[in-house]
Amino acid sequence: MRPKTIRNKMTSGIFRKGVHYFSPKGLRPRFKWSAVQAWLEGKDHPVGQDEKGLIPMARGYFLGRPRSG
Repeated sequence: MRPKTIRNKMTSGIFRKGVHYFSPKGLRPRFKWSAVQAWLEGKDHPVGQDEKGLIPMARGYFLGRPRSG
């Protein structure tokens, strides 16, 4: 993948901070290879997948779940 593709996936929420990558202070993002590999192999499941009837959206939220806060 090209760097722009990675940035697009980070921005759209496909690669999630704390799941797929983390950002140490003063450094560029560091990726968790096992999480990226699971995503590449199609084994990556959205957080909260156990909630039936909700539609996972690209930015990490679920359509149909009431907003908290």
